[in-house]
Amino acid sequence: MKSKIFLTIVIILLAVAAGPFIYFDSVAADSNEAAAEFFRFEKSDNETAQDWLRLARDARDTDELEIARQSLDKASAYGLSPIQSGIEMARILVASNDPAGATAELQNVFAAGFTGVGVLTSDPLINSMAGRKVYDELVQNMSVQAYPCAHQQGFQDFDFWVGEWDVHLANGALAGSNIIESVERGCALTERWTSANGGTGMSINYFDKASDEWVQVWNAEGGSQIVIRGA
Repeated sequence: MKSKIFLTIVIILLAVAAGPFIYFDSVAADSNEAAAEFFRFEKSDNETAQDWLRLARDARDTDELEIARQSLDKASAYGLSPIQSGIEMARILVASNDPAGATAELQNVFAAGFTGVGVLTSDPLINSMAGRKVYDELVQNMSVQAYPCAHQQGFQDFDFWVGEWDVHLANGALAGSNIIESVERGCALTERWTSANGGTGMSINYFDKASDEWVQVWNAEGGSQIVIRGA
């Protein structure tokens, strides 16, 4: 019995001792696989830009950052868009502990017309730079371009109306209730009206940039329709 217990302990100790080596062997295998895939791609010359981009991402995930860079260069040579290339290069630079270089890449992408700020803020690797002044300023500038209604003058003129309201007549009697919500990141207001006797109606209200006027389009359950426009 003692020999069995002793043998079990020895096996456990060997497993614990071998654990790090097994892990490093696994990482090395992944790294070697990325390098082998790179050379296989080079020889075949049948891969597309998206194939090279996938390899760049796989190599980045296994910390083979030089392979990742070279694969991304190949993807660009095969026609990968500068925006896709710039965003992936930013990821590689973050993984390389170069946030300044990563931010510079993203600034170039923004200058090229990319305003998908949500792509940056939802990416765990890229958004790990949150809190850095230059990156935060870039996100703010992209947000202004991506969601103009939330930042441009005129769209907030009726924000005081947002909320839930009980509407009363001049004599104090309840006329109905109104629910006003800001939607589409500040580009419009929706109104949902319920009268005291149960009738309903709704409107959409928006700022017309072309004419600098507010527009209300009203529809009610009884078929009434109203369009109001004014500055």
